[in-house]
Amino acid sequence: HLSVRGNVEFGLRRVPAVLVVLALVAGAGLVFPLAHLDARVAERFPLDEELREYLATDTLRQRILLSLFAVFGPLLGELFYRGAVFGALERDKPRGTVVFVVTVLAVFPPSAHALFSGLAFAAIASHLRGASGSVWPALALRFGASAVGVGALLMRHDDATLPTSATAACVVAVVLSLALFFVFTRPRAGGAP
Repeated sequence: HLSVRGNVEFGLRRVPAVLVVLALVAGAGLVFPLAHLDARVAERFPLDEELREYLATDTLRQRILLSLFAVFGPLLGELFYRGAVFGALERDKPRGTVVFVVTVLAVFPPSAHALFSGLAFAAIASHLRGASGSVWPALALRFGASAVGVGALLMRHDDATLPTSATAACVVAVVLSLALFFVFTRPRAGGAP
């Protein structure tokens, strides 16, 4: 059947719900620490005026369009990179090689300021895909990040105003959720995941 083949080709294999929830928490938790990293890069290398105008969110229409792009762009990217590309490569390549190649291919930041955070996010998503054998955790990671990002955008939240303790709490949440994710996906005795 075409639907079964599509599920295999795009990595849409069933996974325990706990893995999706942990990835969702990690995605939501990554937003502000990575935004903090992006802000430090932007301080060192400021955006030019043309790009500032392009990324403007002064009107409700601009915020809605950017929100739609922030949700659907990454989700489609996940289906392509960690779904189709990862699935095609994993058939005859070692997992480490596939994770590296897909991570490098999937880094597409909107500006040089997001290069490091984009690389970190892509690496985490690729590892989630590799460990679980499914694209669902990578999609949940992106959805968690998109939901927080869109909420912040629509509420006109400024990343610079987030207290350091809140950013630290986000980092702890990410580390704990990813640690649990990899504990739950590590192979058990006898070879079954």
